[in-house]
Amino acid sequence: FCGAQRTPPGLPLSCAAFGAVDIGGFAETYIYAADMGAVISQNSWGYTSPGVFEQSVLDAIDYFIAEAGKDSLGNQVGPMNGGIVIFAAGNDNQDADWYPGFYSPTLTVSGLTHDDTKAYYTNFGTWVDIAAPGGETISANQEGVLSTLNNDQYGFFQGTSMACPHVSGLAALIISQYGGTGFSPTVLRDRLLSTTDDVDGLNPGFEGELGGRINAFAALQSDDGEAPFPVTDLTALDVEITSVFLGWTAPLDSGSGSASTYDIRYATFPIDSSNFDSAIPISNLPVPSNAGALETLEVTGLNAGTLYYFALKSSDFFGNESGISNIVAQATN
Repeated sequence: FCGAQRTPPGLPLSCAAFGAVDIGGFAETYIYAADMGAVISQNSWGYTSPGVFEQSVLDAIDYFIAEAGKDSLGNQVGPMNGGIVIFAAGNDNQDADWYPGFYSPTLTVSGLTHDDTKAYYTNFGTWVDIAAPGGETISANQEGVLSTLNNDQYGFFQGTSMACPHVSGLAALIISQYGGTGFSPTVLRDRLLSTTDDVDGLNPGFEGELGGRINAFAALQSDDGEAPFPVTDLTALDVEITSVFLGWTAPLDSGSGSASTYDIRYATFPIDSSNFDSAIPISNLPVPSNAGALETLEVTGLNAGTLYYFALKSSDFFGNESGISNIVAQATN
């Protein structure tokens, strides 16, 4: 099944494909959907064995990403200049190359329970991009995702096929609000990924393998021109010979609720707002947690017996940068 958002007038376009590998049908859905004006391809299907794929399908996915929203001359005529292809990660509880979601140009969705923990069935891995509610009916039917049935009925279901449409629906909302001339799949993808909530802390052993859980409120925020509030409680929690362990409270942002990125720096000279950019930037920074949460970071590779100064700034999704935090002066042992 390939579902897509048709524009205009925004009616859903459903493409059904039947058969098996080498029989065909799936590749044609992407060509047809793109040529009919779709810009979002929602896919709750996948191959039944890891490593299996049809090159024609991958080529057709590339076609959809490149050509959706355009006319035959390559001019943008839809709300997005190109397309996005969103796939369910699969329900095998494995980290393997499950195509087509394993194909990196797609946006691949894992399934979470109602409390943001990994659903027992969902595939996982660094190839998974984003997470959404997939439900888990094994303990209680009502903990599944409510969906439609035939004859005007409803029922609860579980699976990454339930999670994937959450992401596609949010993508459609973002396009409806921000789409237009020049709006690209890269911008859409970045907004989806950068506004997720971090669920790694709730899923030990699967850090970086489920993706962040979508947050529609954050994803639909408009630029209010206001930066996150400056951090005022940056603290050295622990000190070693060549490292300092920092802690602080995640800052509040008046628009989206929390910051989107950190810029944390250190130097052997006192840092202030005038020389912050001259200090050494720290890589591998944490993604900001919800406002009010405790953040921690170990700064490594320092010299022993040396006095260092630490400071941070944060920014929201739109790049509005906060003022500098309080300055921490701490010597290594």
